[in-house]
Amino acid sequence: MSYRDYVLRTLASVPVDRYVLVLGCTDGRYTAPLLRLGFPVHACSADAEAVHATRSAIANLMEDPSEATECVQPCVPALDDYPDSVFDWVVAPHLNTYADTTPDIAFDAVQRVLKPGGWAVLGLDPSAVPVPDDEPRWPTTQEALIAWGQRHHLAEAASRTEESGPDASNGHLHQLFRRER
Repeated sequence: MSYRDYVLRTLASVPVDRYVLVLGCTDGRYTAPLLRLGFPVHACSADAEAVHATRSAIANLMEDPSEATECVQPCVPALDDYPDSVFDWVVAPHLNTYADTTPDIAFDAVQRVLKPGGWAVLGLDPSAVPVPDDEPRWPTTQEALIAWGQRHHLAEAASRTEESGPDASNGHLHQLFRRER
């Protein structure tokens, strides 16, 4: 199963009044289906083209485009504008590609905006972003991803679907986390 299918199947059983943040909105492939399901969604990306593509993809999905939905650039720095503990779910398909920051800042930002008990579906592409020698490295194994999450008060969580998770054959890492209370 693809990561996108996994995310959508996971959220399909969630009440639609839960606030969702999509970090790294790509071309709207997560934001648009979540809006169709009825979720209030906020989306962001460090990539201006991704923000434009997402805005185009969702333009006809809302009667009032300002209604509980936002698509902004930049990504993680923009999270400073949100209050603490505001989102029930964070979906970040390629956190290291779209966060445009260091791993510590990105994980801290996800943890801060999640409500206690909130969920995060985080994905990383270990080959996507070369890191200078003096910068902290992004996790490159599943175990390291889980350890990073735990250091930032995000507990490893079991899948909410019958399937164990998305196909990892493309080398990407994915993990479902739950914010500790």
